[in-house]
Amino acid sequence: ARLASQDARLDAATAALAESRREQPLGARDWKVAEVEYLLRIANVRLLMERDARGASRLLAAAADILEELDDFALHAVRATLAQERLALDNARRTVNAQTIFLRLEAVKHALDGLPTKAPTRFGARPSNSAVADGASADAPSGSAWDALQQRFFGLFDYRTRAAVPPRPLLRPEETLYLELNLRLALERAQLGALRHDQTLYRASLEAAARWLAEHIDREDAAAQSVAAELEALLRIDFAAAPPDISASLKQLREAMRTPPLAGAAPANPI
Repeated sequence: ARLASQDARLDAATAALAESRREQPLGARDWKVAEVEYLLRIANVRLLMERDARGASRLLAAAADILEELDDFALHAVRATLAQERLALDNARRTVNAQTIFLRLEAVKHALDGLPTKAPTRFGARPSNSAVADGASADAPSGSAWDALQQRFFGLFDYRTRAAVPPRPLLRPEETLYLELNLRLALERAQLGALRHDQTLYRASLEAAARWLAEHIDREDAAAQSVAAELEALLRIDFAAAPPDISASLKQLREAMRTPPLAGAAPANPI
């Protein structure tokens, strides 16, 4: 009984919908305006939720083509606003293009192959214990026995200063591989931050890569200098800027759809 009652209500609703469509048939203009509304709505979602400026720009261009084809004076204000939004979106795309930054980082990753590591500086002579002993015994009494006793006493100790610590030796082959893997991982994290427009992840990853590069790569090499300059340029890119607002054209279109046509206006061509 319940199933029969639901079927009856569904049949009644279907009949009422068909009757309303017969009374007010949709024309070609209505369908195209509805398509423009859909494109504008999806463009706003793509820009706000996914930060996909390229996809949003293509959707706006498709909506503008349909409005140009309609050539409806009632939608002139919508077309003007849409043109302004497309210009603002194109400017934003030229300023920060995540795909371009991704490819630039990919080029940096390829440039890591063959970068020379830092060579250690020459080991300086460590101050001898005799020099320390001589400085300590400057005011002591002279005499061969006393000097021999001092030499024997100071020979029991080994004095070192911070400057006497030798520099880090050359990296072993496995350490060089580990360094390159860390650099690549940092650059891949920066690529992920660029695609997500995550300024914190992007900047922290590039700073880590630049720090590893400065500590372990020979900056006298021309290729290393080029990679370092590219990292510095990429670090200046800011993703924190908010995307442009492209919702005004959608609001104007919805208002135009709610406004009844003027009396005496030519009816829309039925499908």
